[in-house]
Amino acid sequence: MSKPIVAAFDFDGTLGVTDVLATRLSVGADGRLTGEMPEPSCDSAAKRERLLALLGPREGYELHAYGDSPGDHEMLAAADHAWMRGPGGFVHWSPD
Repeated sequence: MSKPIVAAFDFDGTLGVTDVLATRLSVGADGRLTGEMPEPSCDSAAKRERLLALLGPREGYELHAYGDSPGDHEMLAAADHAWMRGPGGFVHWSPD
């Protein structure tokens, strides 16, 4: 399962960040985290599906993907160029 993300992003646009794919947490009316997730965790098939939905038809771009856990394997399998973090840094990844 992926880890929930609690971070400050480039909300004012100075860094050029336009989209973030992450596991979201629900916030209650009191502004506190409820411990619930409003959608499935962003890992495995859900990560791949959200990425492809964001980027559009696969033939429209070359996809480079980087992962660091088994929850990234499905996303990496969909990429043209896939890299997995290992003990010595990133190494080329293939589903075989």
